[in-house]
Amino acid sequence: LSEALSPWAEATLLWPLALYVTGTNAERFPPAFHRDRALLHGKPPPSLAQVERAALRNLDQLRPQLVWVDALVGASRFLLGEEPGLADFVVYHPFFLYRVLGGDPDLLAPYPALRDWMERVAGVGNGAPLPLSSQGAIDRARAAAPAPLDPSAQTTDALAAKLRVGDAVSVAPTDDHSAPATGTLRGVDAERLSVLHRHERVGEVAVHFPRVGYRLRRLEDAAV
Repeated sequence: LSEALSPWAEATLLWPLALYVTGTNAERFPPAFHRDRALLHGKPPPSLAQVERAALRNLDQLRPQLVWVDALVGASRFLLGEEPGLADFVVYHPFFLYRVLGGDPDLLAPYPALRDWMERVAGVGNGAPLPLSSQGAIDRARAAAPAPLDPSAQTTDALAAKLRVGDAVSVAPTDDHSAPATGTLRGVDAERLSVLHRHERVGEVAVHFPRVGYRLRRLEDAAV
């Protein structure tokens, strides 16, 4: 159930909530932020008025989903029972964005179960994170080598049959216009795509994508 909730929470729920929050806080972001987000999704840089209008336009898509989450958590402390789990963190992700950026408090006023659940998930905390600079992360990646894949996890389904390990491939979201990631196919199993990518700053790294929500192509072909 957690895996099934993830694509909904990371796309259908997150997208209108993110556009609503950034639109209602449009003036708090520098123009470079709005330009970067637009370029990432293959769109021209928007005006401030366009960003603000996007907030109201996406509110209609957001409100029904708030009802769903309120109902999901209404009878228990967490989504799947009395203890927090992956489902809670997946669904909480968009609401974390709402909390951090300062969403309109009236938006969640009609949903007391949702608000109480957000407080409980936030109360789980963040463990004990260790600080690491961006350069430190790059240094670690350059010094490390990808761990071997488990051969027993490989699949021979239709997708894997059309491609071979070592093929030059691209991976991109199925519902977006983001620039694809490229590399060498390392493996395909029932749930994951694994691609080797080489960059002068980090050397060779393995990049993993879920199969749901991503399209894998051989670089010289149409969609596989």
